[in-house]
Parts: sequence; structure tokens; C-alpha cells
Amino acid sequence: MTSYGTVGKGLWLIFIGQILGILSIFPVMVLISAVLLLVGLYIAGKGEVRLRPAFVCGIAELLVAVLSAWTPSLILTVAVTVLDVLIVYYICSVTSDLLDALGKRDMAKWGRVVWKIYLLGIVAMNMISLAVVTSRVVFWSMMELIVAINLGIRFVIGMILLLHLYHVYSTFEEQERSNGGAS
Repeated sequence: MTSYGTVGKGLWLIFIGQILGILSIFPVMVLISAVLLLVGLYIAGKGEVRLRPAFVCGIAELLVAVLSAWTPSLILTVAVTVLDVLIVYYICSVTSDLLDALGKRDMAKWGRVVWKIYLLGIVAMNMISLAVVTSRVVFWSMMELIVAINLGIRFVIGMILLLHLYHVYSTFEEQERSNGGAS
């Protein structure tokens, strides 16, 4: 049985972790962001069993990212990216199903679009980077433009995901309150 309140608490931690990830200037903020994401995924998985694969993907992503930092590899970088997208997919798909069950059809429909926008943004960023890496002539001004475009894409897809997480969290908390704490 789904506990909307527990899922909501997990989503709140994921939301805060995502904000810290966006604002991460210092390595310690990246670490705190990763911990909040994992704890949030774990808690959400306790509230809805179908979110547990997202937690497994989160653990795998962290391990592969650490390995990638020690032994840089295109394969490891791609693996981290795929795991990141899978986490967003699980969160958006499962919460959309839960929203459907609550009769929140528009929010559920949007959730199914969010992970696709996220995927398209990640693919676009990687294609732009690949085009630069494979070109024979790269000017520094071109590199700056590519970095700016990729940061812009990352910011937009991150904000879309953040807004969705917040709205789902709010809906689940409201559901929990209306049920008197028992979901």
C-alpha cells in the first residue's frame, strides 16, 4: 500500500538535494546533495515499492561517478548519465501513476512529459559536446559558447524537474493531511 506522506517526504529531500546540486560551488555541497538524493530515494521507496529501483540506480550512479573520478572513461561517463536519466524516469513515471490514482490526471500527464524533456535535454547536451570534441578546429570562444549552451540546457531541465518534484510533494502532503495521516 502506498504511503503518500512517506513518498512526499522522500521527494522533499530529493528536491532539496537537487537545489544543492544546482548551487554546488564547493565539493562538500555536491556530497550533501548526493546524500540527500539517496536518503530521499530510500524514504520514497519505503512509501512506494515501485520507487525502489530508483534508489538502486542512485547507489549505482554514485559508485560509478566515484570510479569515473579516479579512472576517467567515456563509458563510465555515459553510465552515470544513463543512471541519472533512469532515476528521473522512475520518479516521474511512478509518481505519475500515483497522481493518476488520486485523480490528478493533468499533473500525472505532465510528469510523464517531464522525464522525456529531461532525457531530450541530456541528449542535446551530449550531442553538442560530442560535436565539439569530434570537430577538428575548436576555438576558445566556441568552447565558451558550448559550455554556456550546455549550462543553459542543464538549468532549464533542472528547473522543470524541480517544479515537478515540488508540485508532486505538495500534492502528496495534502493527500496525507486529508487522510488524517493514514494513507
